[in-house]
Amino acid sequence: MRKNAEQLVLKSRLREADPPIKIAELARAVGKGVDYLYNGLNCLRADKNRAVHTIAQPVKLAIEEFLKSRNVSIRGIWERERKVNLNRAHVHTALQEWVDTGQLSFRQVAGAAKCSPGLVNDLAKGRAGKFGPAKIAAVKRAVTALGFDGAKALWPYEDYVRGYRGNIFSAKEAKMLTEEVRRHFKLFRDPFTNEFLNGGKDVFLSRAHRRAEKLLLEAANNGGFLALVGHVGSGKTTIWKRVYEHLQKTGRFKICVPWQIDRAAMRASALVETLLTDLHVEDPPSSLNARARAAYEALENYAEAGKRVCLVIDEAHLLHTNTLKSLKRIYELGKGFKRLLAIILIGQMPLKARFDAANVEEVSRRCLVCEVQPLGSELRAYLEWKFERAGGKLNRVMTDDAAKLMGKQLAALRREYHRPFDFPLVVNAVVEMAMNLAVEAGEKIITPDVMSKVPMIPEAPNEEA
Repeated sequence: MRKNAEQLVLKSRLREADPPIKIAELARAVGKGVDYLYNGLNCLRADKNRAVHTIAQPVKLAIEEFLKSRNVSIRGIWERERKVNLNRAHVHTALQEWVDTGQLSFRQVAGAAKCSPGLVNDLAKGRAGKFGPAKIAAVKRAVTALGFDGAKALWPYEDYVRGYRGNIFSAKEAKMLTEEVRRHFKLFRDPFTNEFLNGGKDVFLSRAHRRAEKLLLEAANNGGFLALVGHVGSGKTTIWKRVYEHLQKTGRFKICVPWQIDRAAMRASALVETLLTDLHVEDPPSSLNARARAAYEALENYAEAGKRVCLVIDEAHLLHTNTLKSLKRIYELGKGFKRLLAIILIGQMPLKARFDAANVEEVSRRCLVCEVQPLGSELRAYLEWKFERAGGKLNRVMTDDAAKLMGKQLAALRREYHRPFDFPLVVNAVVEMAMNLAVEAGEKIITPDVMSKVPMIPEAPNEEA
């Protein structure tokens, strides 16, 4: 038997359970042999010509039911650890390729970047670590100064270790629509910018957005604990802005927002300070315990006055683990069965992954996670809405075949990167680039040929370094 460098995430969940779950116990629960599960969990194969042993779907369902009965998270358990934990994987970057072929050395790059060769080695191999933007930027600049493509050097380190690409057009940003382009397509304004200038009437709400709005309002009204997560450009901020406007109009809600810029450095004391400030507590005491007591009394006063208090934290994926745990204690402040405070976290996908960790289990069991889903089958409806609000028509901007091709391109990105891309921000960038290209090419509208020339990814994932 030959073992792959991969394991199902399920195996680590079994170890992290309290108490840990043995494979023999799991085998008895689902009515399968130990060898069957062992081979499936470890992705074993008999030889290189045989496919990796997989667990049958009915057995997977039985395993999920058993894990639920033991309060073990089933999120992502069928993913392979090599794909989700890059501490154990080797990601072959362009920088690594140049070193392997003798064109560069880690010492050369480290000297130019004024950092250790070990750091450059870790970046080249895609090892996850505490590498801040400044260090990554320094390595990029150093590689560029040595005559290589610095932006390409660390792909896919930033793409995979970070878990997502902030903007797939980061290397070649989409241009804003010029007056010439707007006239060409008979639009009185850019359909993809300033959608809040008209009181939010230009915002397109997909089914996923409406569901997220509903859950946010329920959390605010009932003192809930909710995390709104999504990829960059999925519409999290837009959803929250609409909910915020609605809550403010009712006059029954007090929204507390911490203003500390460095979210990673935010601690429980900063959250208490936010409550004291936004609830207008005068002359608060100096000790943390006394300040927490003063915040609790202020929450009681607001509740007695018939007002709801919501603590809203954006960029919550950056919060320290201890801060996440302190949110659980703050959330439990109450009077009998009545919650005095609702907590809403807004963050990117790493926040959802953190809730799977065993060290924040007491938080994840109390917090409902709502993930903003992509446009999917509503992509065409989204584009029609956007162009109609700008005085145009979709069929006057692109052909049906071009729209279908864009959908196929976004679907191909999803298969390649194992994450969706059909979110408003990405779709906006794709269409704007296509509109600019169409005008430059002298085309009346966007054709499939024009759409095929849109650089969907700056550096193709299968491109040889």
